[in-house]
Amino acid sequence: VPTFNDKQMLAMEYPPKPLLILAGAGTGKTTTIVGRMAHLIQKQNATPESILALTFTNDAADHLKKKLIENIGESGENIHACTFHAFAQAQTNIYYKEIGYSEPPTI
Repeated sequence: VPTFNDKQMLAMEYPPKPLLILAGAGTGKTTTIVGRMAHLIQKQNATPESILALTFTNDAADHLKKKLIENIGESGENIHACTFHAFAQAQTNIYYKEIGYSEPPTI
């Protein structure tokens, strides 16, 4: 079980609403975000399916999900973790008509 500093604890226990974590390399962002997701699920009664974690790389999304599963078990499989680009493409594929396309665009 990782130990958290005061700022990490504040982020983890922040009320259940959107939160952006900005910090440099090696500062514990992933650990803090995983702790926050676990806190939301275990203490705030959030469902894993209601959590969206956006990252810049597929490896980072996979790593977040793996760490959450290690922390809370199989229910961690149900969070939505993907890249910003994958999320945008998925939304575009759903709502392409509303944004003026006759068929889903390819990128």
